Amino acid sequence: MSAADATLAIDVHIAPDHAAFAGHFAGNPVLPGVALAALVFEALRTSPTHAARLGSSVQIDQLKFLAPVGPGASLCIHLWAHGRGIAFDVRQAATVVARGVLGPGAAT
Repeated sequence: MSAADATLAIDVHIAPDHAAFAGHFAGNPVLPGVALAALVFEALRTSPTHAARLGSSVQIDQLKFLAPVGPGASLCIHLWAHGRGIAFDVRQAATVVARGVLGPGAAT
């Protein structure tokens, strides 16, 4: 198994006062999907081997948000090789809150 085939796990803590919660939603704060997707991209950048699999341009081939993420959440982002891309899931304890596949983007 190569390094790019191995599962990478990155732990992330969402601060209770994270700016993304402002106005999203009053009285019941939920981390916006775009902020969760950004965390996946940040996790990908921590592994040059996984990132190199996708090249300089990355696209989201699939993405499903399965459960809300609130202030103070502790998440674990898992990345692994999948076809020509990288599959991922984001877990809060035993609950998968998001999953998807990143693929190489179109050449420019």
